[in-house]
Amino acid sequence: MTYHALERMSERQITVFDIRNCAQSGEIKEQKHMTFIVSGNDLDGQRMNVICDYFDEVIVVTAFYLEE
Repeated sequence: MTYHALERMSERQITVFDIRNCAQSGEIKEQKHMTFIVSGNDLDGQRMNVICDYFDEVIVVTAFYLEE
């Protein structure tokens, strides 16, 4: 995870477990080159997006909740 992602997760009260759940239950909504957006749910069922880059491994760039 990037430093930016860790900062935003702290501000938004998103846990690593929320991101894991989003990745496992969600789907890739958009992909450009090696960057992709995963849309899914956190552990409480709230909709969220996780933006990732892929180099040698998946790197979480940021995560945020979707407005309702």
